[in-house]
Amino acid sequence: MRKTPVGAIMRKGVIVLDGSKSVLDASRVMKKNFIGSIIITEKGKAVGIITERDIVRSIVADRKDPATSKLSKVMSTPIRVVTEDRPVEEAIALMRKFRIKKLPVLDMQRRLVGIVTETDIARAAPGLLDLAMELTNILRFEADTLGEGKRSEEEDEEYGRYGEGTEGHRETE
Repeated sequence: MRKTPVGAIMRKGVIVLDGSKSVLDASRVMKKNFIGSIIITEKGKAVGIITERDIVRSIVADRKDPATSKLSKVMSTPIRVVTEDRPVEEAIALMRKFRIKKLPVLDMQRRLVGIVTETDIARAAPGLLDLAMELTNILRFEADTLGEGKRSEEEDEEYGRYGEGTEGHRETE
């Protein structure tokens, strides 16, 4: 049985903003484009992601000024990624492992080509997220019980920081 690749269900046309932009700028871009996250870049390289949740927790709840708060100070980092050829099940496993809901997608040259979210996965394969969550909980229990809860440096780097290939994506004002 052939598994569905992430590239088949991802959203293309990722919007990026420079880390020097304000949270207010990002909020306006999210509203205008009906999106919940933006990839943050510095010198053309992706370095983080900001979500609506980040804005609520880091800016709104702490009564900070979104017009003066820089994205580079609020973004989530390191950014975790998956390549477009990997099976959807692998993307789910990464989301669960790192407790994230949005995963940038790279092509084979490590260029940013899209983003996949839990919602995208739920639409493409109803029930797959629940099954993956159950499997993840079983594996975590076994790892904790056997004392193998830590990743090797190689595992961490396999889907570690992403910092290349944002050319061709829209940076908005």
